[in-house]
Amino acid sequence: MLEPVSDAACIRCGADTSSFRREGGASRRHSAGSIRPGSSRATRRDEGDDPASAEGGPLGAPRTRCLPPRRQPALVASDHDGGASVLGRGAVVSHRAAAALWRMAGFEPGPVELTIPRGRRRAGPGIIHRHRLLPSDVTRVDDIPVTTPARTLIDIASVAPRESVEEAMDDALRRGIVSLPRLRRRLAEVSRRGRPGVSMTRRLLDSRDPSAAVPESIFERRLLRVMQRAGLPTPVLQHEIHSADRLIAVVDFAFPDARLAIEADGYRWHSGRAQWDHDRTRRNRITLLGWRIIHVTWTDLTRRPTAMIEAIRRALETET
Repeated sequence: MLEPVSDAACIRCGADTSSFRREGGASRRHSAGSIRPGSSRATRRDEGDDPASAEGGPLGAPRTRCLPPRRQPALVASDHDGGASVLGRGAVVSHRAAAALWRMAGFEPGPVELTIPRGRRRAGPGIIHRHRLLPSDVTRVDDIPVTTPARTLIDIASVAPRESVEEAMDDALRRGIVSLPRLRRRLAEVSRRGRPGVSMTRRLLDSRDPSAAVPESIFERRLLRVMQRAGLPTPVLQHEIHSADRLIAVVDFAFPDARLAIEADGYRWHSGRAQWDHDRTRRNRITLLGWRIIHVTWTDLTRRPTAMIEAIRRALETET
């Protein structure tokens, strides 16, 4: 758990009963004494020309300044038995713990993970990394130093599977807390020092079409991954279907030449009669325009992937 020393808000980061507190912080009390990861109190630094960093951006997050090492608060690690270890200034929440604080998809609260300056001996609970962080790598979540979303994505690429990093990157891009230009710039700066995670991050960025939409969910990302691995043509994501000048629908995946749409049917398809009626009307309008639709459920994806891929392949081979 993370919290400032003097009764300020804490950020729960796991069930390992450890906590990290900011030394010398101003006293503030909040509901239940805690702030969960990704709360509205999260702030991020101004990321230059990144449109997501502007006031009133996609998350409405305000700009915030970066924290030079001399101004970063000290963190104190403590447990339920009253023991405490001062990690000192420069300790920053990072890697998987930072991803959980930013509420990146697939990263749940777990053991605290910190980056501390090289040369400092290990102290306190949690996972410790020793690297030099630039001031531009560090921001705050309720006064707790944490790596920026861009740096967090590069860091988790050194400790997490590729698929998990890809899904977290989708989520961060979709929510606007990072941008591809910002990620590429930070990667170029970090790669000159041979940082872990650079190769995976570069491969993930190189595999992305900057003009393509980002999958809307982990479900869609995994469905896209399965289609790509099966050798199917790359579909268009979030494809708009129009009739004259009127937008009829936006489908999850589309093969426009074959007039074939693939819809990832998540829980939104089970939200009541009104939604059911809307979905059927939408489907009828798409069908009347000469499109075919294949609906894929989570069960199809996880238990019947071969049959699902074969159905899509056959539909592509029998273009209307």
